[in-house]
Amino acid sequence: MQRDHLIVSKQAPPESKDTTTKPQIQERKEIPVRQTSQETKDIFSTCRQALERLFDETRKTSSEFQQSIANLQNDCAETCRKAFEASISFQEELASKSPFYPQVGDTALKAGNNLVEIGIKTYEMQTRVALEGIRVTTQNIKSMNENSRAFQNMSKTLLDTWSFLPREN
Repeated sequence: MQRDHLIVSKQAPPESKDTTTKPQIQERKEIPVRQTSQETKDIFSTCRQALERLFDETRKTSSEFQQSIANLQNDCAETCRKAFEASISFQEELASKSPFYPQVGDTALKAGNNLVEIGIKTYEMQTRVALEGIRVTTQNIKSMNENSRAFQNMSKTLLDTWSFLPREN
C-alpha cells in the first residue's frame, strides 16, 4: 500500500567559530500525512492489545513483588533481632566475667522499659500513618479513574458536537 509522507528535516544549529565541535548531522524523519480508516483501526487495536498485555504482566508480578517486600521486611527485622540478642548476650557474658558486675537500679530498669514502650508506640504510629497514606493514595487513584471517565465522556460529547464540520479527504 502506497502512503503519502512528509519529510521533516532537523536543521543543524548555526555555525559557531569554535572549530573543536563536530559538524551536526542532519536528521530526517518520515511522518505519515494521512492514514486510511482501516490503518487507524489497526493502530488503535494494536495499542489496546499492547496495553492489555502490559497490565496483565503487571498483575501477574504484583503479588510476587508484594511478597518480596514482605520477605525483605521480615528478614531485616529478624537480622536486627539477632544482632540485638547477640549484643545483649555478649554484654551479659562480659559483665559476668568482669570483677565489676554492674548493678542496675529499679529506676534504670523502669527507664529502659519506658524507652521500649515509646519505641513500640512510635512504630505503631508510623504504621498507622503509612497505612493511612496508602488508603488516601488508593482513594486518589479511584478519583483519578472517575475523573478520567468523565473527561472521556466530555471529550466524546465535544467530538459529537463538532461532527457537523466538513472533513478533509
